[in-house]
Amino acid sequence: MTDVLFIVPPTPLPISTIFLRAISEYTPLGIGYIDSLLTKNGFKTSIKNYYLGVPNKAELENTLKDIKPKVVALTAMTEMFNNAYKIAKICKEILSKVTIVIGGPHVTFLDTKILEEYECIDIIVRNEGELTFLELMQNLINNNISLSNIQGITYRNGNAIIRNPPRALINNLDTLPFPNRYTNEESFSKHEKTIGIISSRGCPGRCIFCSAAAMSGGAYRKRSPENVIEEIESLAMKGNKRFFFMDDTITADVVRFEKICNLLKKLNLTWTCESRVDVISENEELPTLMYNAGCRSVQFGVETGSPEVLENINKGIQLDQIEKAIQYTRKTGIDVVCSIMIGHYCDTLDTSEQTLRFGEYLMKKYIVAVIYSITTPYPGTAIFKNPDKFGIKIQSENFNHYYAMNPIIDTKNLSRRQIRNLFFDGMMSATRNMPSTWKNYYMAEINKSLQYLNEKINSG
Repeated sequence: MTDVLFIVPPTPLPISTIFLRAISEYTPLGIGYIDSLLTKNGFKTSIKNYYLGVPNKAELENTLKDIKPKVVALTAMTEMFNNAYKIAKICKEILSKVTIVIGGPHVTFLDTKILEEYECIDIIVRNEGELTFLELMQNLINNNISLSNIQGITYRNGNAIIRNPPRALINNLDTLPFPNRYTNEESFSKHEKTIGIISSRGCPGRCIFCSAAAMSGGAYRKRSPENVIEEIESLAMKGNKRFFFMDDTITADVVRFEKICNLLKKLNLTWTCESRVDVISENEELPTLMYNAGCRSVQFGVETGSPEVLENINKGIQLDQIEKAIQYTRKTGIDVVCSIMIGHYCDTLDTSEQTLRFGEYLMKKYIVAVIYSITTPYPGTAIFKNPDKFGIKIQSENFNHYYAMNPIIDTKNLSRRQIRNLFFDGMMSATRNMPSTWKNYYMAEINKSLQYLNEKINSG
């Protein structure tokens, strides 16, 4: 019998089989960290990654009957929550006494509402999950005492919803064991070999469209460079040579980041990351160090081409910093991806056209790729919590619709239809002006996906 079964629910995103393979292949690091801490403390665990879909209901039912978990723990991004609920309901039907626990950003910000509306969910783990989940399992499996003293959970007690005080964040991230990683054999494992690493938690930014700061309690915490490199070395010894730093912004602490780069130079690996443009624009030599350490691609959050909109969304950057950061990075040979959002609360037709022109300008002048998305009011963001303040109307409560290519808000200046059309204009512009190197990359990715699908079809 298994103590806890972790389940990654399916995504409803229609593009998942082509562009989100990497997410499906490996255990999400949030679960990986919790699983590692539990196994270190003697608990028996199992993980099922259904990100690309449950083969069928019978397969899930057989899994539950076979391993008989005492606890089923699900993680849920906003767009995955409805599917997480469906799985939780099936779990309760098959194992009536099983405890259903859900964690992740979506339920963290909607905890009491979710427990009020979904009776099959028993406990919600809020914010950072490792220590909270360990204490919860020690309670449920070993002692079965009151949940009232476990910080960081919200739970149902009869007809009452109890919200315990928050748990203090883990200040020393080096004390956590490295996350367990399990390859999903039913995924694209033979095609995708990029490994995710998290070297820090939280973001010092305060963008109104992002929930990263709220999820981390407004704190930015870092692993030591030596601890990060130790994990990478352990993965490199298994043949992994490509890494992606999944930090919201790994370059926030420049001195620490430089130490990581200097250590990486000795390992002969390649890696990608995300960064803020203000950090790079103020440290012109940093991209050279990054390239020499194996960095081959950086993503910048550009968000808009309007100075006024940049200020209103609390991005904390300026257009000249965007250009400097891209210029400094591109001259080293590092590829650059710029993410731009359409439909900010304060956008107008004029600022949106300005943004599209700016994206096209960046692609042509600096040979960068631009990825467009649509502003989405995810739970935990300022625009979700205060839509009236920002003059937006959220037109859908179906969380399946909450993803960054589907407009679900009307702003005071733009309708959903206008936002959708502007987004399409941006995508067409990106297709026309994308550098040939990026076109080749995307075509290679699509061909890999088609190859995988053909193999699955031919194998029956």
